[in-house]
Amino acid sequence: GLNPSYRSCTIKELSAKYAVSHTFIYNQSNILKKNVASLFGVSTSEKDEELNNVLISMRFFLECKLETKGALQGLSNLGRSLSVPYHSINFISELIMVAGHLVGKTYVSEQPLLLTFLCDEIYSGGQAILVTVEAQSMMVLDIRLVEGNLESIDWEGSFNSLIANKLTPKRFVKDQGIQMASAAKKLPEETIEGADVYHAISHRLGLFNYRWKKSMGRMIVKEADRAVRFAATKTYDTALKKEVEWEISKTEMLKYIDDYEWFKEYYFELIQQLRPFTSKGEPRDKALAEIKIRAALEALSLLDVPKLNQQIKYISKILNNGQLLHYMDQVPVLVLYFLLFLFLPKSFILFFLYVQISNIFYLLFSL
Repeated sequence: GLNPSYRSCTIKELSAKYAVSHTFIYNQSNILKKNVASLFGVSTSEKDEELNNVLISMRFFLECKLETKGALQGLSNLGRSLSVPYHSINFISELIMVAGHLVGKTYVSEQPLLLTFLCDEIYSGGQAILVTVEAQSMMVLDIRLVEGNLESIDWEGSFNSLIANKLTPKRFVKDQGIQMASAAKKLPEETIEGADVYHAISHRLGLFNYRWKKSMGRMIVKEADRAVRFAATKTYDTALKKEVEWEISKTEMLKYIDDYEWFKEYYFELIQQLRPFTSKGEPRDKALAEIKIRAALEALSLLDVPKLNQQIKYISKILNNGQLLHYMDQVPVLVLYFLLFLFLPKSFILFFLYVQISNIFYLLFSL
């Protein structure tokens, strides 16, 4: 921004390349000009103080944004109240945008890591943003904006980038989107695929629960209205007609209530079985949970709702291929480790871990 001789492109091209405004570039140039002496020659206390104010402001707002996730107006007000030198919304916005472009799309690991990937798509302004998160720390491993329509190759690029940066999926938890499912075939064969239980069940069947409850409310209002009309009828012939309408409305309402009560009972029974621990805090038995889920699905299929039966078939499919309850295999091991660290001396724990690692190496060399 200082002079055309310092760059190989125009200000417009520079602005497009780093997704910043012309104003931001010129502001940085002005700040640099004011601090040339302190950066490249003999410094003065006044010059040092000006540069220090900029750096303090940058650090303050980056840390605030990361910690609070707050809106720019709120951060600006906070900075002003704490006498942060640069606190305008424009300054904060451009700062965050530049910082975001300086950070890579994919986390780079110095050593190979075997992790659990949580993957999903977020849509903003009609464009898909692919996000992969590490399950334990919830750290974003990869995030990228898709240009145009989402295709499986976009997810493949994300997975390839992660693996190239020494991040290998031990377990891969996903919704059942077509593009993601297609890209998952490119992952290592030993990767355990798991269904995102929210998208698999709560999102799908929860919509039926919401619509059923809403429609039932309308049915109750309609039945009450027919009862009032019948009571207000003056003539015998009209009363007969209104009574028939009331009876029909009452029958429909009662059937709707019966169907909804049936659905609700087995829907929440199904949801209950997805919890890794029982109400007593004990690890849920995976085999028993699977039996109860199958029984609940069979009961729900008795309702004469074609669209509901489509969802039931889908849930049965991911239950059969092991994707729905994959995570329950880890619960007993986690409980065991927790009890070990809680009650046993550290020396015994280290010995136990040594034995486990030795067994693993023995098995590997045996193979």
